[in-house]
Amino acid sequence: MTYISVNTHVVSNPIWTHRMKIINILFSTFFFLISCKEQKVSNEIIIEGQVKNMPDGKIYLTEAHYWQIPLDSTICTNGHFVFKIKTDSSFVPYMAAIHFPDSSKPMKVGGLFFRNYMLKADSLKYSGEGFYIEKGYTRIEGDNQKKPYLRVFAVKETDVMYKTQFTDFGWLGNIDAKQQLQRIGFFKTEIKKYPFSYFLLQSIYDAKEQYSEEEINEILSLFVSDVQKSKLGDRFRTYLTNRPDPNEPYPNLSL
Repeated sequence: MTYISVNTHVVSNPIWTHRMKIINILFSTFFFLISCKEQKVSNEIIIEGQVKNMPDGKIYLTEAHYWQIPLDSTICTNGHFVFKIKTDSSFVPYMAAIHFPDSSKPMKVGGLFFRNYMLKADSLKYSGEGFYIEKGYTRIEGDNQKKPYLRVFAVKETDVMYKTQFTDFGWLGNIDAKQQLQRIGFFKTEIKKYPFSYFLLQSIYDAKEQYSEEEINEILSLFVSDVQKSKLGDRFRTYLTNRPDPNEPYPNLSL
């Protein structure tokens, strides 16, 4: 009984109770701040660069295939620049590029060139202007005029894009039925490795006319729920709704 009485006394000690309350408050504040920081990062895109041989002045973020239409801009000073972009739940990662005025170029436009770091021994041989825009932090480093050019430290979509650069992912082309099955099998295997990848879904969408409705639905089912329910997933479903079945007349469409 004495042992129980002592323990009860210690637990109910006002000083000890006060200290425990303070500790609990500190832990709660700590985890709340971490949660807020993670939420902030998850809903924002930050692209920071430290690039040699890049002119000072305004630079532009564009979609990779539509460099004439800037999506955002910032100022580059001594090779350093930062893009900060707010996003919402409807945001879908996309391939982008960074351009700037350059009077020495035929089109008067220069761009950043990134080496394909996913090709191991051949990484230094191949470069391009595209990388994937994703929520989170992306860092760009290197020399824009000397090989191996720039290294982009992105989140994960850029890794997938670079890894499949020479596979013509999604494209079936003019091959026989057996080869098509093999190609589709390869695509499915890669999607199972990276079911989060909007790049892989976009690649299939770009060649959607080459697939049957059954094949498209099977491929869509391999992606995670967020990708399936995205704007890109909706475009797939709209396409299937409007596409006529084989040997069926085209539906009436309002233009």
